[in-house]
Amino acid sequence: PGLNIQSTGLPSATIGASYGFSLNQLLSTGYGAAPIVFTLYGGTSLPPGLSITPPSGAISSALTGTPTTAGFYTFSLLATDANSNTVILYNVGLQVSPLGISPPAGSLPPAVAGTSYSTTITASGGSAPYTFKAEYDSDMPPGLSVSPGGVLSGTPGAAGEFLIIVDV
Repeated sequence: PGLNIQSTGLPSATIGASYGFSLNQLLSTGYGAAPIVFTLYGGTSLPPGLSITPPSGAISSALTGTPTTAGFYTFSLLATDANSNTVILYNVGLQVSPLGISPPAGSLPPAVAGTSYSTTITASGGSAPYTFKAEYDSDMPPGLSVSPGGVLSGTPGAAGEFLIIVDV
């Protein structure tokens, strides 16, 4: 059989965040006999921190890991079915971005104890939508909370300096 060549972009990744993409998602419905084996092709390489996990049962390979270096990566994947009679070459692109947070660490607007407070924290890079939450060991002042959309609000019940750790 001939080599079918296709090009596609993958969902973006963020440095330091776990990434997982089932390579079955690249395939047309009904493609070949499972499992489908994906391998790197033509001397290309994956972004640092990512690897191709082998197929298991009827589930094809996956691209998994935690990327370590920002950039736009292009590489080629060869898909072969269990009977080795159907082959597709995918030329793929993957954007790996650092996660940006605004306002930057240490620069939240000051709050006053007993006075209503609200500010918004935003994220960029990686894959939206973002979900925000206060970490377990955060020193969040009583009366304040962070919404999943990144709004830090409430009425702080105590004065002082607090370390607020927000996980995105």
